[in-house]
Amino acid sequence: SDLLDVANIQSDLLQRLKGETRITADRRPQVIEELDGPILPLTVLFNTYCEPAFYFDLCILIYEAADHRVASDIKATWQNLLESAHTQAELANDGPQPYEMVAETVRTLGNRLGLSETMFPVADLLPMLKRYAFNFQHNVGPETWVVDIFTDLQVPYEAIYAVLENMFYNDEAPFQGRNRRLIGNDIVYIARAWFQDSIRGSGTVFGGEDNALAVSEMLHTVMQSGLDERRLEECQNLRMRIENMLR
Repeated sequence: SDLLDVANIQSDLLQRLKGETRITADRRPQVIEELDGPILPLTVLFNTYCEPAFYFDLCILIYEAADHRVASDIKATWQNLLESAHTQAELANDGPQPYEMVAETVRTLGNRLGLSETMFPVADLLPMLKRYAFNFQHNVGPETWVVDIFTDLQVPYEAIYAVLENMFYNDEAPFQGRNRRLIGNDIVYIARAWFQDSIRGSGTVFGGEDNALAVSEMLHTVMQSGLDERRLEECQNLRMRIENMLR
């Protein structure tokens, strides 16, 4: 299966380079001949082709195939991938908006990675995407588009909630002061989705009383952060429902 993974990466690379406008006409036949043959070592695919061409998604797939688990490399390559997707969307005349391109890029690679905890580190990617949304796509697209990427990929609600909770308490730029409400809004949104999912499934709210109490307390804290009016009402109603179920 490892050999098949490498073969798939090489095949993807070949197809991409066939349409690569940065390759000279003289060099193109040589590149195609090199890749359209025996499976090459991962180091060759990475150092000779993927990294120089800024194919950051393929670089991450190579990390996985090579069992390269250096967290700083993985995080930096994801950051480069988001920036590259944003730039491509900006350069396109009539394509998707940048946030849509970024979201689809993350979803596509997340599916291909099978949500590998090492290669798809939610604790890094969610804050990274929230910062991107704030700095480059502020008030563009649906309010919850970042969180929706992870729910679409079926990342467990509790995992998403835990990352947002840490972001809220860490009080790191740019989510400081009144901007904390942006994380608070997401906490209410994901807590509501988690609540609905938990009572639909096992019928145990948030998987147990301790979790339910912790979420209720968190919602009380979030209410003090200057939530949007709609989210504040949702937060109050959700907290009331949780408290009623705990009685």
